[in-house]
Amino acid sequence: MTRNPLLSLGVLSLLSVACAHVQAPAPVVAQPNPPEDRTIRFAPIIVKVTPEDVKLSELNDEELFAIGQNAMAAGDNKKAAQHYERLADVFQTSKHRPQALHFAGLMLERMKDYSGALTRFSDAAKAFGPTMEGAEDLFKVADEYFFLGDYDDAAKALEQLTLATYLPGPRQMEAKVKRGVVLYSGARLDEAEHIFRTALDEMKEGMKDDYRDGYLPSQAQFYLAEIFRARFQEVKLDASVATKDQLMADLEYKAQMLLSAQGHYLRCIRVGHPEWATASGYRIGELYQSFYEQIMNAPPPKELEADAVPYYREELHTRLRNVVLKAIDAYEKTLSTAERVGATNPFVAQTREQLDKMKTLLLEEKPTVTETPKTADEKKPDPS
Repeated sequence: MTRNPLLSLGVLSLLSVACAHVQAPAPVVAQPNPPEDRTIRFAPIIVKVTPEDVKLSELNDEELFAIGQNAMAAGDNKKAAQHYERLADVFQTSKHRPQALHFAGLMLERMKDYSGALTRFSDAAKAFGPTMEGAEDLFKVADEYFFLGDYDDAAKALEQLTLATYLPGPRQMEAKVKRGVVLYSGARLDEAEHIFRTALDEMKEGMKDDYRDGYLPSQAQFYLAEIFRARFQEVKLDASVATKDQLMADLEYKAQMLLSAQGHYLRCIRVGHPEWATASGYRIGELYQSFYEQIMNAPPPKELEADAVPYYREELHTRLRNVVLKAIDAYEKTLSTAERVGATNPFVAQTREQLDKMKTLLLEEKPTVTETPKTADEKKPDPS
């Protein structure tokens, strides 16, 4: 069969036209993954309103203040704090707000909520401004920082008070001595020593009549002695590793620190404040007891034969007899002073306990090292 070439060309033309109108399928494009849901979802918070909350919300500032006063007088710290805080937070323009902030801080402090107390006292200090009342709250701000272990911020708050010209001299001095205590507690011994020495000079020269009760001079002398006691304790005696010259140098330095501390404790006693005097007397006895125990507990010289160690200890015990006697004498005088003035601080009981140990030690034929008395910083009189 003969094909018509024209027909073939026509068919091809039609195919060409048809193909021109047929679109090629679109390429498959991968769809991006939906973005990751990073929304943080918390469980719903359900606020339960107690009948007590409803009652608080119905009270005005006068009623809140009055109820707070009554609760504080009755010793209900929690109830008093609730009413004072409600007043302070809701009634911003109330005439009672500054006092409510102060009292709220006191209640929270009693409940050992030092962070909460710090906030309230800080706001109270701002509300009162540069006044005697504001200064009281700034003192309390320093106390709360101290209780929280933030000695740097406590020192900064007290420094403001040492420069507060609206305060009388004795109150500025109180801030200065307290700042020294805070720096001592923060192990900034050199700065603390400088503050105590300048404070004692100022109290002696310019304002002696303002300190007749002896509290601040005694406190400054006591903590000045504590600085030297801390340096005394830093020196560790170890004949097994130190050279003879180094050991003698350590012993000499330790003895110097002991005598310096003792000198300031004695000055504290002479001022005559009963509580600080009792604490100082105890510390003197403790210094000698600690000196004895550290020497007795120190490792023996490395060149010493093992069988010679007991004789070495016995010889030390004999040579240190005078140190034990000094500790006993200091403890006995402390107890005598405490009984005479009626002192009741924790040092009195500690003194009796350590006196008995020292007397027992003195009567022993062979040395027996006693346990070092537990006299952590919390046994010191309250720095406030």
